[in-house]
Amino acid sequence: MPFIDSKITVPVTDEKKEKIKSELGKAISILHKPEYYLMVGINDNYDLWFAGKKLDKGAYV
Repeated sequence: MPFIDSKITVPVTDEKKEKIKSELGKAISILHKPEYYLMVGINDNYDLWFAGKKLDKGAYV
C-alpha cells in the first residue's frame, strides 16, 4: 500500500485536505494503483526548518 505523508506549515481546511487527498489519488495511478489502495497523511500547522531557518510557508511531501 503506497503511503504519502505531507507536512505543511500553514493551517489546511478539511475541504482542502479532501482536495489534496483526491489529487494524490489521481496521481497514484502512475503506479497502476487506484485511490482506495492509497494512504495519505496530512499534518498542518507543522514546524519546518530549511537551511537553519523556520519556514513561514512550506511543505514536505
